[in-house]
Amino acid sequence: MVVATSWSQRTSNWRIYRMADGLPESACVAITISPQGKVLAKHLNDRSVSELDGYTVNVIPTPEILASRVYESPGGQLWTVVPGGLQEYKNDAWVFHPVPQIATNFPPGRLGAHVSLPLLPTRQGRVLFLLPDRLMEFNSEDVEHPAVEVIRTANQTAINQLSATQASYQNRIQELEALDKKLRQLTR
Repeated sequence: MVVATSWSQRTSNWRIYRMADGLPESACVAITISPQGKVLAKHLNDRSVSELDGYTVNVIPTPEILASRVYESPGGQLWTVVPGGLQEYKNDAWVFHPVPQIATNFPPGRLGAHVSLPLLPTRQGRVLFLLPDRLMEFNSEDVEHPAVEVIRTANQTAINQLSATQASYQNRIQELEALDKKLRQLTR
């Protein structure tokens, strides 16, 4: 008998979730990873988002009109883009925050499954969002007077238009994280 040593690939650590695991449907159109490592999966036909933590599936209803991803802040707030602004999941309901800059750039007829507006919830009540010509921050810390501020315009960057197709995803995240760090320093 001859015994030989050979190399093989490691087994995959992938976990597959199905309807039997608690998903309302298996098809997903958008997936995001939260700062806590949870997976947020927006479904194709069902108006819901599944939050997967590796052990359980928590199904959250989505706003009536939702064509975008759902993002989670470090504090656990859920945010998404809708025609006319942002929505925040608060006390088991979606709260609409009108943002004129989003309404102007993505009118209701244009915001669809093919349009994605990148968001980065940075902390409780604060969300960075990227428009084609500027990076902005929505601040709802003062519930009675939410504010929108321009963080940086495209002219202030090395590229002339801020978009998902012109800059790599990793570069955008690094730029948003650097801006978030600067914001945190300014607000101390």
